[in-house]
Amino acid sequence: LRAGKTSTIAIAFANDIIGLKADLLRGIRDNLVLSLQEEYGGDLQQNVERAAAHFHRAAAEFSALRARFHSGEGLHDPDLDRRHDVAVYLQILEDWVYEGIKWQLLDTDRYGTTIRLTHQENPNQLLALAESLPSPNGLPATLP
Repeated sequence: LRAGKTSTIAIAFANDIIGLKADLLRGIRDNLVLSLQEEYGGDLQQNVERAAAHFHRAAAEFSALRARFHSGEGLHDPDLDRRHDVAVYLQILEDWVYEGIKWQLLDTDRYGTTIRLTHQENPNQLLALAESLPSPNGLPATLP
């Protein structure tokens, strides 16, 4: 189902937006926000906003698919329309996206290393901080 793809995209962008500060402070560079910055240029704030737009598009597409399934219109696929197992699958995906984001935004010690932007921080401030820290392998950190 296309819903699986769109929900996965939404989760990936949400995770990397929420985890940007922690990734930068740990010297982790495989973050979608940083990938967007490398591809399009601009500062971190612009690319956080670009990543947020990707998240919103994927989440909106997922919500539209789910709503269409539950409407009388269906998905226009007789093998999928009105099937209970498909309805359950869509509910699991919805929970995965939205409950996962809620969980990430809670103060949790699950990983013991949760680091988030404070209300006073701007993503661009993270670059200077991240560049001043050694990378995990002991070499100076380099950003794209």
